[in-house]
Amino acid sequence: MSRALAAEPDEPPASMEVAPAASQEERLEQLETSHAKLQGLVKRLQQELHDLQKDRMCLPSSVPEKAESELLEKAFPVSNPAKLEVRNEAPSPSPALTERTRTSGRVVRYDEVDSKAREEYAFQGSTWDLALFVGTDAIGTFGAIHTFILVLATFAIQVVFVGVVMLNFSAPRVDKESVADASRWRLATGHFHEFYDSITQASLTARVCGNDRALHVATGQASLYQTVATYLGSNDNLVLFKGPVLGMVAVTLWFLMVSDDVTTTLDLGRVLITIPVGQTCLVLDTEDEEDPKYRLTHISFSRKLWGCIITVVRLTIACVLLWYGTLYVVHTINLSDLVLNCIALEIVLNVDDLLFQALAPTPARFLMNTLQPIQLKSMPRRKGVDVKAFLMLLAVPIALILVYQLLMAPMLEDIEAVSHTLCGGERDFVWLEDSRRMVVMATSRSYQPADQAVRLAAEENAAAIVVNDVVQRNPEGSSLGIWKEDVRTMMAWGKYDFQEVLAAFKPGCQDTDAEDPAWFYMQKIAGPPFKNCSTVKPFCHSVSLETSWVPDEGRGIMARMLCPMTCTCWSEISPRLITTGCPSSCTQQLADGDGFTVEHRNNEFAAASCVDTPVAQLKRNPSFQNWIEQLALYANITGDSRMTEIVEDMAENGCALEGNWSSFACHFDNTALGSAARPFGGYAFFCGKLCCDSGNPGPDLGMRGNWDPGNMGPWVAYFQTNLSCSSTESAYGGRWLKHPVFFGYDARAHTHIHMNYEYK
Repeated sequence: MSRALAAEPDEPPASMEVAPAASQEERLEQLETSHAKLQGLVKRLQQELHDLQKDRMCLPSSVPEKAESELLEKAFPVSNPAKLEVRNEAPSPSPALTERTRTSGRVVRYDEVDSKAREEYAFQGSTWDLALFVGTDAIGTFGAIHTFILVLATFAIQVVFVGVVMLNFSAPRVDKESVADASRWRLATGHFHEFYDSITQASLTARVCGNDRALHVATGQASLYQTVATYLGSNDNLVLFKGPVLGMVAVTLWFLMVSDDVTTTLDLGRVLITIPVGQTCLVLDTEDEEDPKYRLTHISFSRKLWGCIITVVRLTIACVLLWYGTLYVVHTINLSDLVLNCIALEIVLNVDDLLFQALAPTPARFLMNTLQPIQLKSMPRRKGVDVKAFLMLLAVPIALILVYQLLMAPMLEDIEAVSHTLCGGERDFVWLEDSRRMVVMATSRSYQPADQAVRLAAEENAAAIVVNDVVQRNPEGSSLGIWKEDVRTMMAWGKYDFQEVLAAFKPGCQDTDAEDPAWFYMQKIAGPPFKNCSTVKPFCHSVSLETSWVPDEGRGIMARMLCPMTCTCWSEISPRLITTGCPSSCTQQLADGDGFTVEHRNNEFAAASCVDTPVAQLKRNPSFQNWIEQLALYANITGDSRMTEIVEDMAENGCALEGNWSSFACHFDNTALGSAARPFGGYAFFCGKLCCDSGNPGPDLGMRGNWDPGNMGPWVAYFQTNLSCSSTESAYGGRWLKHPVFFGYDARAHTHIHMNYEYK
């Protein structure tokens, strides 16, 4: 019963006529027609599958089966499935499916990928690609003019960039001339004493190489050194993170960007070859009016020629940009600029895309976006690698090697040479050229930016403290500033030598008041407790050299300068026998030449005896022993071998010197001695007879007729008058004259010496 009921629907009604059965030939013809339709649908299905699989290699197997069945049902609706015979054939062998491939899709083999891989050229949103359609109805007349202007703008911008790089950046910033300039700066300026910094106590070279941000000179050298030092990197940095490596990475990226542009341009040339010659024709490639796709099927000969011109121009610009862009990147040694320059090069290279995106009209945009890619003939390939990719893989490394050998390596040699020339070797010394035109040098402090002493130098330096005191308290409130009338006076004051400044500072031989600003400098040298003359008295006989203030940092000079009376600067036989710092006013004569301005000095000279003190007594004399100690220390500091021999002779034999030293020992501060003159008084008061003996008169004997005021010392007037020590007419062995007679020149006081005195 069930079988009958199931068959009933297939039986025709009794009232309908049954058509005669088709013959075998008719059925065969129908099958052939159906087979042709089926082949058309299969081709259409394959095309759609191809479009779907552009971005996906592994497409799930259920998708094509379902799509195929739906298309077949639409094309061939089956009214009687029972009469349709379906014959199953054995499927072709396929790779075994794993759990992963069963869920995600089928396994794709190389042969399938290689057979489906096609090269094509997709038109881009670029003024160069748009220029190919200038003159067609697709973009219109005004659109063509607009496009031509964009092409000219693209060409102009790239040419301007190339010109700027060629004229300004094609040569390296550091070259052989830079090395020579750095050497000249280092030898002439870097260690010159005038650029020595009193706060950090460092040479200019040390400050430049230490990245001192307080530099007011040599900022160009400091900037250059910091740039090359950062580029070369420190020894602690890994090689991969140094400037040369970053430079080569930037060059590599630049090569890749240009190679992509060159490849695209060459593909456009292949398009011109591939498309047949004929009237330029764009055809609608789809039936969807809402989403049209156009295909370029033919192109005229003249437009092909125009396309060739565009291609040649693009290739030329790309090659020129490649060369000068490479120079631009290689010669950039500032790391931050190096990154920015790479971005700038990319912008210039892609300026055609930028102009298109910003200024292209809407129809032109629509046309370039809807153009179908042009299929190109595939390059020969083997095992997954085609000729084009292989050649680019070889060309880029070879080009990089050439760039390094021809451009980077020579520049690195110059950069390393500049770095070593500016800051290599010894940095911590300064020099000057003396009056003999000989170079003398002194060591300076090493500059270390992180050193605590450098950071606190401004707080410890006397000059910095005084300036800051005026800055913070104004001139009226400052207690440390020493003011002059105007800038001209101050600058003139700065040109005075030490003795001139000292004579102006101390016009009289008096101790300095405790409130004077000068005591600040004494406290900076010796410490806070030393704030008046009673506290600095121990420094009165301390040896200090006038220019360098060694070895006591100027304590002795400051003590004698501030407290000349306490330090007995007027005396010739006190424990203080060194004269540096003593004002000339303490030994100055009266205007009429009758004695000295300091009464103590008059009394000392009046009590002087013209005898030689015995050696045993000299060895017990504190003043003489202090003199020996001061002379020995001075000789040790200065390395004066003559002074050392004199000290040893005097300490052993007293006035009975074995060597021919009495001419110097009696008149140490006589400038007639030249380099033999020393900042000490003579020992004529200890050895009066020896120093006044006509047989040993000193270096000025016989010069009364032609004395040079610049070559005579005060001792000439004081002791050389007593040639025989036999007269009793006065304490000096002579007799007074009515009129003063010119006798010599006091080099310390810079005044002429006149004495109312006549020689015997």
